[in-house]
Amino acid sequence: MNYRKLRNQVVIYISIIVYLMTGCNKHEPGTNMIVPIHEIPAIPYYASLPLTGTPWKLIGFGDDFAHNIKLAQPYSEKSFTITFLENGFLSGVTSTNSAQGTYEILPENMIKTTFGTMTMINESPDGRVYLDALKKVYSYQISTRGLILRYETNDYLLFKPIE
Repeated sequence: MNYRKLRNQVVIYISIIVYLMTGCNKHEPGTNMIVPIHEIPAIPYYASLPLTGTPWKLIGFGDDFAHNIKLAQPYSEKSFTITFLENGFLSGVTSTNSAQGTYEILPENMIKTTFGTMTMINESPDGRVYLDALKKVYSYQISTRGLILRYETNDYLLFKPIE
């Protein structure tokens, strides 16, 4: 093997390794990446938004124990949205289907929800997890990172307002 051919192969291999090392760390929308919670921007005015009347879009599935978020993989701009209406009803979209339900605000930021779809056609794996999580939500908090709907001791859904 001549020197020039060997050098070209080494350059190609190094380029591939660099591409994989840097490309795999990018957090582009729709990649279903797991990112540290501190990479989700804290926006001060989010904390002053009302639960009701604000349309929310899922950022991802949070894990307090690991301090990270598994970014949701939406099919469209409307995927993983929810709005708590003034009359105790809520509406939204799972990964692909319209959904609706009810909610009741309880003392100490506790909340009771029902949420479901007429069909589960074409639901993504994230859509099924999202729907199951929304059925188990027991508390909410609005922070500088957005709306937190807790459905397990260490697990929560994190939403940002739709602007």
